[in-house]
Amino acid sequence: MKTILTQIIASAYILLWLFAGVTKLADHESFYLQLQRAPYISWAAMGLSWVLPLVMLGLAVILANRKTRFIGLGLSVVLLGLISVYIVMVLLFSDSIPCTCGGLRKNLNWNDHIKLNSAFLIAGLLVLWYRKRSIIKTHSKVLQDEESGEAENLSTE
Repeated sequence: MKTILTQIIASAYILLWLFAGVTKLADHESFYLQLQRAPYISWAAMGLSWVLPLVMLGLAVILANRKTRFIGLGLSVVLLGLISVYIVMVLLFSDSIPCTCGGLRKNLNWNDHIKLNSAFLIAGLLVLWYRKRSIIKTHSKVLQDEESGEAENLSTE
């Protein structure tokens, strides 16, 4: 069950990052102009307009590989968390709120965007938490087996 849940959530993140990355690169000039008008980050618009979509596409590739999936989920949660914090900062503290005219945001207002991000964040954190719990249980079991094996070896000597 955990494996299926992980695959579903990783697949959802892959679709999210592919859609977001491809749309930002396909209409790069518009994305760049949006970033130039964005509060707090306009000074980095040129770099962000290339780095963000490439990172998103890179995350999709990392998530697609079973060996790197959990690293990809962790990095995805970090990136989506940073994007969400930025959006909340703009909504709470900025005098001007940029338009919601790109990618998924065409059909979502800012509050819906935060809800979508939150759902992805919760799902990603859930998988990471389950994975961490599973690793701790496995490690504890190995330690117990080693300790009981050492105790048996000592009693047979």
